[in-house]
Amino acid sequence: MYYNILKSQCIKNRTIKQAVKSIIQLVFLFQFVIIHSMSNTIKARIVLLERRGILVKEAKLNIKIQSGDMHHFLVQQNYRSFSGLFGVFCSTVAVVYLLFTFRTNPTSSNIILALIGALFLVVQPIQLKLSSVQKVQMVPMFQEPLEYTLNENGIKVEQKEEEAQIAWEDVSKVRETGKSIFVYTSPLSAFIFPKVQYQEQVDTVKEIIKEHVKEDKCKWKKS
Repeated sequence: MYYNILKSQCIKNRTIKQAVKSIIQLVFLFQFVIIHSMSNTIKARIVLLERRGILVKEAKLNIKIQSGDMHHFLVQQNYRSFSGLFGVFCSTVAVVYLLFTFRTNPTSSNIILALIGALFLVVQPIQLKLSSVQKVQMVPMFQEPLEYTLNENGIKVEQKEEEAQIAWEDVSKVRETGKSIFVYTSPLSAFIFPKVQYQEQVDTVKEIIKEHVKEDKCKWKKS
């Protein structure tokens, strides 16, 4: 545009052309100074915020719970507790004892040992599998994706027109496995975050949680 002005037939006087050219150069210089100044101001603002720790880390997750995710949670919930481990121990002892003594034991004893052995090694795993499928199919909340926002304010959960805000103080414990991160709000209930659904944000999610949940409440998977 400025080039066309200089070439215009209306500007024939050499002195006027030189004056217009000088004005155009000043305009370019002014624009450069303004843009450069704004850029430096923005950069300085970002650095200042970073130094003050004001920049807010945030992760947005869109999670659709599948039966496999629920099954993994239930297995971790049942077999990592004292009662679950004790049950597996008792069943294992019963099976081992049965294998070495079934020929000399009365039939009734063998039946009892077999039932004890099957209780936690066969029956409960099948029950957990069926329960996970049933929960995902029957609970309305799991029929649609859940949107989670994790930031300094806590965990915001949204689904359609409903939403809830959970403060970090309400988080009782956090447990990480190879497949998921579980954020507990009570001994039996937790937010399930399957890693496969937010692979690029796993580190960010962990950083946010570590910043706001006490270390003694968190159990992270060893690298």
